[in-house]
Amino acid sequence: MAAVRPIVLTCALLLGPVAHADVVLRGPYPFLRDNELTVHGGYGAGFGDTFAGPKATVDYGYRLGGSLWLDIGGGFLSGVCRSGAAAPCGAQGDAVEVLAGIKWKLRMNVPVVPYGKVVGGLAYLFPDGARSGLGPLLRAGVGAHYFFYEWLGIGGELTAGLGHAGYQDAVGLSRTLGGLDVTAGAELAF
Repeated sequence: MAAVRPIVLTCALLLGPVAHADVVLRGPYPFLRDNELTVHGGYGAGFGDTFAGPKATVDYGYRLGGSLWLDIGGGFLSGVCRSGAAAPCGAQGDAVEVLAGIKWKLRMNVPVVPYGKVVGGLAYLFPDGARSGLGPLLRAGVGAHYFFYEWLGIGGELTAGLGHAGYQDAVGLSRTLGGLDVTAGAELAF
C-alpha cells in the first residue's frame, strides 16, 4: 500500500488541474472574444444569367468595437447559367467571390446573436466553354446564430447580391450579376 501512494501522487501531479467542461449558455451571449470564423453552405439563386447552385462561404470577423465587426470572406458557387430568351447561354459555370465589409451584431437576452452585414468586392466568373469574367459585387444580408457555448454557434444567413460582370461580347451572357443566397452553418469564436 505504501508503494502505491507515490505512484498515485505522481500521476495526480502530472495530470494537473482537472479541466472543467464548457457551460451551456442560458443568458445573453457574452461577446468575450474578438475573432470569429464562420463556415456556411446552402444555395445561391441567380437572377437572369447569373449562375445558380450549391454555395459555400467562409468569413473571418474581427471586432472593431462595440457591436461593429470587420467581415472578410469568400464564397464559391458551382452552378448552371440560366437560359433566357434574349441570351441563351446553355453553359454551366462556377463563381468565386472575395468580399470585405462590416457586420453589426445585436445583443439579446438569450444566446442568439442576430446581425446585419454589408460587404463588397470582386466576383470571378468561370462559365464553361467561354472566357472568364470579373466584376464588382455588393452583397447585403441578415442572419443569426444560436450559441451553445461562448465559442460555438449555429445558424443561418440570407443575403442578396448585385453587381456587374466584365464578360467579352461573344460570351452571350448578361453583364448584370444578381442573386439571393440562403445558407446555414457554424460560427467559431476565438
